[in-house]
Amino acid sequence: MKQPSLAHVLQPKWRTALQRLREERASGGTGKLVILALVGAGFWAGVFGVLYRILKALRAVEELGPLIPGKILGLILLSFISILVLSNVITALSSFFLAKDLDLLVSAPVDWLRLYLAKLGETLLHSSWMVALMAVPILAAYGAVELVRWLARTKKIPVTLAGAVAAARARAAARRRRPNSSSSASPSKM
Repeated sequence: MKQPSLAHVLQPKWRTALQRLREERASGGTGKLVILALVGAGFWAGVFGVLYRILKALRAVEELGPLIPGKILGLILLSFISILVLSNVITALSSFFLAKDLDLLVSAPVDWLRLYLAKLGETLLHSSWMVALMAVPILAAYGAVELVRWLARTKKIPVTLAGAVAAARARAAARRRRPNSSSSASPSKM
């Protein structure tokens, strides 16, 4: 008996989401979507702006400037991980044990691995969207501040790269010379 694919198992969830989107569009929900997008973009810009200013001010501190932003980033990433663990546990319990479609899926002729992968994907999507959206402006602010330092460091890269290319060419030229000298010496040995 041919087992249904993972896409086939997930098809009811996608159909429900698409139907909900169509209903929102039919009832004039595009205005809600635009407002939500504007509020989200404003929130992202606010978080980016505040964090960028804080990080630039911390970079100006003489001796602790490079250390403090790194510690703050570690603290933010640690809080993201703890939020993800808590959110994943709660979502996994509700997705694997309290879902309304669980009786139907378990009684269907579906392989347990495909059922598990479908529920795992649902759990990851439902539990990680908030952290993923919040990480974008924070990591962008860190990237913008660190980009200036990185560009200052990369001015040395062309010089280093040119030295490496020159050394590689010199080594290749030396290798080309060796076989000629060794090939002329080897017939005389015989």
